[in-house]
Amino acid sequence: HPIGGGVFWYYELSKMINKNFSVYAIQDPAFESKETLFNSIEEMASFYIKLIKTVQPNGSYILGGSSFGATIAFEIARQLEAHNEKID
Repeated sequence: HPIGGGVFWYYELSKMINKNFSVYAIQDPAFESKETLFNSIEEMASFYIKLIKTVQPNGSYILGGSSFGATIAFEIARQLEAHNEKID
């Protein structure tokens, strides 16, 4: 998600992506509660990895993000690769 935490703008993008792929967007849990839940990008990425693995336990993964979301996606990729997961 970009800064602000919402993922609604990914909807149009998801319709243009190859139909052989499922697209999932992670909305910041604080989007509705307005509470700060994470103290770092690393902590946020670790939490998001747990969510990702509930849908797809093992790689390979294709990650993306826009604006702040790109920073999170990069950190998710870094952490997954550190655990020998494949990133495409």
